[in-house]
Amino acid sequence: MGVAFVQVFATYGWSRFAMLNDEQVVCDVGSRAIEQAFRDTNVTMTEWIRTPYDVKEDKLEEYLLRMRDRTRGKITHV
Repeated sequence: MGVAFVQVFATYGWSRFAMLNDEQVVCDVGSRAIEQAFRDTNVTMTEWIRTPYDVKEDKLEEYLLRMRDRTRGKITHV
């Protein structure tokens, strides 16, 4: 999956991203593979937010706004 994200970023010329995932092991393992794919192509992760599985809507909105501010509107959600 990481290669697909890298290809999309290359197509649009994006060089920064933030990642949001819950703390479940499956999500964490997939996220680490995506992080490595970006690192291998010099794309910068500005922030990696790990949330509880039952994150509340207002907190989720806060995270998304923070991600937008740190990536200039380019959000990748896994």
